[in-house]
Amino acid sequence: VDVQEHVTMIVCTACASFMIIAIVSAAAQSAARHILSKLHKQFHFFLCHHKASTACWARLLKMELRSRGSSFTAFLDSDNLTDLTQLFSYVSHDVKTFVVLGSSQILTRKWCLGEMVIARLEKVDTVLLTFPGFELPDEQFMKLYHKLVPDIGDF
Repeated sequence: VDVQEHVTMIVCTACASFMIIAIVSAAAQSAARHILSKLHKQFHFFLCHHKASTACWARLLKMELRSRGSSFTAFLDSDNLTDLTQLFSYVSHDVKTFVVLGSSQILTRKWCLGEMVIARLEKVDTVLLTFPGFELPDEQFMKLYHKLVPDIGDF
């Protein structure tokens, strides 16, 4: 009976040890993936633009960046966005530098503004390329924003 109890105890200890090692390994793998995702981004640039005024510029910029080398990858919604629910996730997790093509209408586009807010909250490096007619928002603009962009609450 003592031998059977001893064998049972060894088997239970081995199973418990295996489970602990499996849990620790899974946690380590998850932590490593998280750290690597912070260091290696899928896209070097995210091109935030107002389609009606700067879509062609965004396309030209993406082509120019690509010609500079394979590490200059750029996210352009018309090329890379397949699921709108993932848009803000791309900004927060998959981009090194957020590029705003600052046209006169970009701040009135709720999706562009949402991208900018996420980039700011997630502390993504941001570059503003200004075009003629672009102005930084002032106090009056912010007070009237809900009237300028009436569908802002539709997110």
